[in-house]
Amino acid sequence: MLDGFGRWPRWMWANTEVLEFARWLRGHDLALPAGERVGFLGLGVYSLWESLHAVLDHVREHDPGQVEQALAACRCSEP
Repeated sequence: MLDGFGRWPRWMWANTEVLEFARWLRGHDLALPAGERVGFLGLGVYSLWESLHAVLDHVREHDPGQVEQALAACRCSEP
């Protein structure tokens, strides 16, 4: 999924804290049934508008009934 992003904010996500958390979360999830596992998602403010457009594209494709809610959430990032 991340291959489509041209710029990756390494300073924000590529650090020991995130690595440790991701390892812990993986171990936590492996102990749970697939339907109860959690994920770790972030919205990169490094390319905020590209990220918001990607979120909206995903919602439009996978959960069209939630587009209005997604738009409302995105509007909180407007100046």
